[in-house]
Amino acid sequence: MTHPPAATRLVGLAAVALLAGCGVGQQTQTYQSKAAADSTNVSVGAIAVRNLAVAGPRVGTVLSQGADAPVNITLVNQGGDDDVLTQVTSPAAASVVIEGPGTQLPVPRLSSSGTAYSLLLRGLTGDLQTGTYIEMTLTFSRNGIKTVNVPVQTTPGGVPRPTGTYEVPETDSAGRPLQHGSPEATKNDSTPKGPS
Repeated sequence: MTHPPAATRLVGLAAVALLAGCGVGQQTQTYQSKAAADSTNVSVGAIAVRNLAVAGPRVGTVLSQGADAPVNITLVNQGGDDDVLTQVTSPAAASVVIEGPGTQLPVPRLSSSGTAYSLLLRGLTGDLQTGTYIEMTLTFSRNGIKTVNVPVQTTPGGVPRPTGTYEVPETDSAGRPLQHGSPEATKNDSTPKGPS
């Protein structure tokens, strides 16, 4: 009986190792690529921050600088000690207000903050549109400080505070605003025409 040369065995082992590593880090039978996150989920010590997202403008609009924007948040305390979200800051707003029964958000041990509280970005420092992220820093009395990137979601009816929004102009293929009467604007114009 003859044995294959050592080089042939080595190439065979390398091929097996390469093929075995194709699914590393993924469950190959259930792996699906996903779009950008709809919300941020992170842990700050024993606190699980869930569904953190800015309720952004309607599709095709922008929240303008100076406007306010609500932020959804749920906190789950998985630890044995009560904690409190004492402060939230963001360079995207002049201030971040904790809205609810108090000015701080209590998170009792082994429970959730529920829906009694939310956050409000007050006085946006720049325009805000869906599909972007803003930075927020959460400060807890016991579990510390964490800075996270928070997605700006599309809000089906738009932010309930319609002031501070403006329509995004239509653009041509190069990203330039369309001029009314231009060939591309006329081509895309769906305004009903009167009788000829």
